[in-house]
Amino acid sequence: MTKNHDFGELMRMVDEGRFDELTARGVTMGGGPTDLDKGWLKAPGTWHCAHYFKQTQADQIGPDGHGRVRHWKALCGVEAVTSDRIPMFGAGNWRHCQLCQQQLRRKRP
Repeated sequence: MTKNHDFGELMRMVDEGRFDELTARGVTMGGGPTDLDKGWLKAPGTWHCAHYFKQTQADQIGPDGHGRVRHWKALCGVEAVTSDRIPMFGAGNWRHCQLCQQQLRRKRP
């Protein structure tokens, strides 16, 4: 981010879902923690794009107070593990994985 961006204003834009406006300003931000079990999501540690994830498992309790552990797999094959303490996030205005987009188009009539 450049110095002319007001972080508080940017966060308000995220809270209001104004991701197109963020993109127009050249700012990339993810959404907040989400309870979705599939969709365009941003896993911690995937820095290049949002993937179309589906939750594959959610029946483990993690160590050291991490809460429920969730396993995810994207249409492109990327796998992720999240927990209550380190959650999955909404995609925000991150670009979408091209491989996931191709797989999603093939699945839809």
